[in-house]
Amino acid sequence: MKSVIAAFCITAAMAAASAQASSVDLSTFAVSGSGVTSTNYASVSGTSSVSGAVTGMTSFDWNFTAGDYMPYNDYSFFITTASGTVYLSNVAAVGDFGTTGWQTYTLGTPYSGVVTFGVANDQDGINPSHLEVRNVMAVPEPETYAMMLAGLAMVGAIARRRARAAA
Repeated sequence: MKSVIAAFCITAAMAAASAQASSVDLSTFAVSGSGVTSTNYASVSGTSSVSGAVTGMTSFDWNFTAGDYMPYNDYSFFITTASGTVYLSNVAAVGDFGTTGWQTYTLGTPYSGVVTFGVANDQDGINPSHLEVRNVMAVPEPETYAMMLAGLAMVGAIARRRARAAA
């Protein structure tokens, strides 16, 4: 009986760990313009963007670095079908050649669909600004929770059957 309880606890712990938010693989995102992507990081500069599909996106970290000065108000943004274009920062906000430092943007509700992160070089083609994105987090799909509950039910049924056989 103790081994059944131990197995149940291990299974429950593994299921709880898998149900936590996970990082979106940014290496699958398409780059338009000048940029790079890796598993947990994307960077674009000039007038460029990275786009990809996400399921259940809840938050992301971002850093805007102005490569320009006023009146050239370069800006950074992200786009979803749910919220449209959301402006993150610009030269006017950080100052000439300034930076925001790493910030976290949290969405009100999990978003599924295509997301685009981008930066735009305003009025000129020189002194490009940069946008970096990392830690794009997503909650598991409902199917993940269903599989977790089915697994726990199966472990419970096995434990019950073994308890009856032992009695």
